[in-house]
Amino acid sequence: MTNMAEETSRFLGSVAKLPQIPSGCGILTHHVSKVVWKTTDPILRDFLYWMMRCSQFQLHCRYFGTGTTVYAVKGKDVERYLVNSYPTEEQQALVHVLNQLSNLQQEVHSMLERLEEQIGGLFRSWFIDFDAVKAKAEGKLLYGLDDETAALFPDSFENSEIGPIPTGWRVGMMEDVLSQKQDSTTPGEHLSTRHYVPIDNIDSKSLTLKNWLPYTDAASSLILFSKNDLLFGAMRPYFHKVTIAPFDGITRSTCFVFVPKVQGTLGFSLCLLNLDSTIRYATDSSLGSTMPYATWKKGLARHKTVLPPPKIMVAFSNAIAPHIEKIRDGGVMIRSLSSTRDALLLRMMSGEPKRAEVIT
Repeated sequence: MTNMAEETSRFLGSVAKLPQIPSGCGILTHHVSKVVWKTTDPILRDFLYWMMRCSQFQLHCRYFGTGTTVYAVKGKDVERYLVNSYPTEEQQALVHVLNQLSNLQQEVHSMLERLEEQIGGLFRSWFIDFDAVKAKAEGKLLYGLDDETAALFPDSFENSEIGPIPTGWRVGMMEDVLSQKQDSTTPGEHLSTRHYVPIDNIDSKSLTLKNWLPYTDAASSLILFSKNDLLFGAMRPYFHKVTIAPFDGITRSTCFVFVPKVQGTLGFSLCLLNLDSTIRYATDSSLGSTMPYATWKKGLARHKTVLPPPKIMVAFSNAIAPHIEKIRDGGVMIRSLSSTRDALLLRMMSGEPKRAEVIT
């Protein structure tokens, strides 16, 4: 549980369960406290955990928090939070559903991670390691590649300015693959059908967009984007923020908005943009020291990369299209599960509360 938080104290009293740690031990910072149960009853433990996930618990911690720029709450004040001495039958049923929702969310997160690993591995195989070309050069067929797709690949290499590349391929630039959209707008009711996605709401090293805000939070330097557009965190690009839009929305100029230049190459474009080498180039060519910003025309757009013929880019994008769709829509599913969880937590806040003397 976070026992200290800066400025707005927004995260004060946030609670999370520790995963299974192989070594059996871990390290906490002074901002986090370990909650130790005085009860061995699993029903009561789960009930108390979910009660501490309620917004009222965070409000309780903020109320008893002390400090100016850094807020802290003491253990004895945490123990003042009032809950039922034992969950009612309805609360036990709600806890069961909440546990199931939590497990489902974890499964969705794990699925999305696996999908990203799979498309990243396939991209590396086709366009970095050139496994299909190497296999054809040896008279073999790359595993998982059908005859029609395999026929698109050459069976030899040729020299280029960056080293050997498949015959018939070329060295191009990011601007050959992506176009930047700069559809600026102003705040107002005309944005009511869109969601607002500032750069802080894009997770690092995750292609799935899981967080967004209402359009009323959008204030200045706004840019429109559409479903399936690619968002790239331009401010401090080393944080590696790349995602595919699951809906029409609004972001700020701290993000680039891209669309593929070649029709049908969304998957190829997304994987290329998400490469660590792309992030390094964006970082190295950025402007500013304390708050670096990536540039497009004189920066990332000039990043050299090996480009196959468009037919291969399209074939790759078609092959991973089902994965891309799940990655894109996974955040909406997680958000829906979170909304259901929050509604159930509100229902669980009932009954005659007593002091929570089963935690320290």
